[in-house]
Amino acid sequence: MCVPRATTGRLNEGDLKLLSSYQVLARKWRPATFSDVKGQDHIIKTIKNSILNNRIASAYLFSGTRGVGKTSVARLLAKALCCQNLKDAEPCNQCRSCIEISKSASIDVQEIDGASNTGVDSVREIRENIMYQPVSEKYRIYIIDEVHMLSTSAFNALLKTLEEPPAHGVFIFATTEPAKIPQTIISRCQSFDFKKLTVEAIKDTIKDITTKEGITATDDALYTIAREARGSLRDSLSALDQVISYSGNNFTKDDVKAVLGFVDKTVIFEIAKSIITNDPRTALSLNKKLFDEGYDVKKVVDGLVEVFKNLVFMKNGLEDLLGDALPDHEVNELKQMSQNASPADVEQWFYMAHNAAEETVRSSYSWTMLDVCLLSMCAKPNNDSISDLISKLNSCEKEPSKEQTAEKKSPHPQYPNNQSGMKY
Repeated sequence: MCVPRATTGRLNEGDLKLLSSYQVLARKWRPATFSDVKGQDHIIKTIKNSILNNRIASAYLFSGTRGVGKTSVARLLAKALCCQNLKDAEPCNQCRSCIEISKSASIDVQEIDGASNTGVDSVREIRENIMYQPVSEKYRIYIIDEVHMLSTSAFNALLKTLEEPPAHGVFIFATTEPAKIPQTIISRCQSFDFKKLTVEAIKDTIKDITTKEGITATDDALYTIAREARGSLRDSLSALDQVISYSGNNFTKDDVKAVLGFVDKTVIFEIAKSIITNDPRTALSLNKKLFDEGYDVKKVVDGLVEVFKNLVFMKNGLEDLLGDALPDHEVNELKQMSQNASPADVEQWFYMAHNAAEETVRSSYSWTMLDVCLLSMCAKPNNDSISDLISKLNSCEKEPSKEQTAEKKSPHPQYPNNQSGMKY
């Protein structure tokens, strides 16, 4: 007789091990050394040189969009300052200090969330604690994430400490919105601006990770994940995690499309072609198909804006300035489309697509608004350039009007004080 296991509401040791054994890719592959950081070479070189030359600042400000390595570099800097076996400014990740900081267990290295500690009392506590000598490390370090969320009074409480810090005290601030930080704070920090990663850099990184994880993926699938991440490596790893959960250890671009729900570039190109060839029926049919399949209207108009932006660059001979490298098949599609339109045409279509993006966001009938915008775009645009319009105006000035011609032919010229032209 099979007796079901009694449920006590508690997890046994085996269940706990299963729950804690998995780490998401973004945490598992977090950079362990400065050389592992991608796309921020200018920052890494500066920080490593400052460590080697013992030119340690009392405060650092790391700013940039999400998922580009701000917090990771802050932790690496903390480990490098406390590492007992430092070599070439790289932490060893084996000494007691490195292990404790990696586990967030160090007493002297505190990581604080600025969004949940916004008040002056929290900063006052930090200001008092940093004056004490570190317990086991060389420095007492405070990493404050999302520092722009601190209140004005909290920033004011921090000013004096930043101006006259103790020799053992180091602040590392991270923010996605540096414009919200007072200039009095910024002027007391060494500021580092983290750049968005290129599509190629993200693709190479996730390709390396999939290889190490024993996962097979096609190049176009990895490129799609990298492009949809919009410069954020963490976003790409989160998306990769999601795709692997869906398809297993082998996935293609179709699997990525099914999971992430992005609009296939092929459809966007077809809509752009129908606009260029003045084919409203095809444009509206494709738009209805996207609506029926439940796509986000913002992703559709964003795709159109991107396509016409690329066409504007191509028609002006600026292919090398398109930014991230496009796949060869997309470049060929753009070149083929650009042959059927003038620079003025694609520029006007770009502005119309941009206006469509703004209108659909504000409207309660976003898909209907996009339909009407597509109809307007399919109408042949007024492609007169500014130079053409100036030429037309000049020609109009040179050609006499009908009234002037009739006046010249009249036998009685008009005088200011003799409107009839009669002799007295």
